[in-house]
Amino acid sequence: MAYRVDLSKQRSKLLLPSELKRDRFVRRGVFFWTRNPELPYRVWATIATEFETILYPKTEEEAQKMLFDVTRSFELPASKLSKGQHTLEAKVHAKWGKHIFTERGEATAKTPGIKIRIE
Repeated sequence: MAYRVDLSKQRSKLLLPSELKRDRFVRRGVFFWTRNPELPYRVWATIATEFETILYPKTEEEAQKMLFDVTRSFELPASKLSKGQHTLEAKVHAKWGKHIFTERGEATAKTPGIKIRIE
């Protein structure tokens, strides 16, 4: 899964939002089969994060959370915004490739606007 987050400042209704920050990162899910009769499952997954940490989920639900539940924090210096009230929003794009059990695809979502005031 490849993720892209665009943090932008809304301007008037007629103008396009101005981009403040863009972040891209990848989470990789690798599935492997085992014939070891001592293991409770035949199919296992490993999840590799963008920090090169490899995670070994024990259940299917845990694997889904590790791969799809992503939390990101962004810090912006006040110098990127002028004084006054601003509305910030983020757009998130996710893409995945074709595999035996899924087709290639992508999804997009947008956060509601957050109003901040800089004095």
